[in-house]
Amino acid sequence: MTDAVARLGDLTGTVLWDCTNSLKPDLSALEIGTTTSAGEELRRLAPGARVVKGIPTFAELLHSDDPLVGGKPAGLFVAGDDAEAKEIVTGLMADLPGTVVDAGELAASRFIEPAWVLLVHLAYRQGLGPRIAFELVPLN
Repeated sequence: MTDAVARLGDLTGTVLWDCTNSLKPDLSALEIGTTTSAGEELRRLAPGARVVKGIPTFAELLHSDDPLVGGKPAGLFVAGDDAEAKEIVTGLMADLPGTVVDAGELAASRFIEPAWVLLVHLAYRQGLGPRIAFELVPLN
């Protein structure tokens, strides 16, 4: 990631949608996490960029004729420190389609990224396949 971001030059003021997850090659865990996140590392590498973390649903769903899970858009989370940038990324993710929940500041990437490791684990290591998603269900 370091080399790729460096080649982009000055990203000051640019909305930078971080849709990455720093998974180990065998999909078993995160390369980094708990005290930082891929989203926070991207912000460190691109000072001045308006970084928003938002991991979309599985690529297989995005490329399928039906990107819904059980007839519903996948539950997705965004995190960022810039409200306007977060609104832009939220709109893009909603169009995937997704039901997007604001998880707060960029440091919440530390929670979003491991949550996606669980989905990857269930989909590929436990054999559930990529047609799974989170759904936030508020209890009223």
